[in-house]
Amino acid sequence: NKKIKSTFDSQVIIELGKLRSELGRLGGLVKAWLSPKQTDIGVTPESKDYLENNKPALKALLRDLDSNVFMIEDIVKKL
Repeated sequence: NKKIKSTFDSQVIIELGKLRSELGRLGGLVKAWLSPKQTDIGVTPESKDYLENNKPALKALLRDLDSNVFMIEDIVKKL
């Protein structure tokens, strides 16, 4: 009458947690880069041009990252 616990589920949850953390860090970097107060990131002319030319795409990326983080949290809760 003992329930057998799969180690696969534990491994999947650990990996999803790591992925969520990495997505959170990436999102934080994108937010920092988009911040008008940021002085250390985007100081070269090339990076400033890239930032100005791609702000909408970077904001969309940030929304997608947030969405994926929430999706991973939901999956982990169901497991």
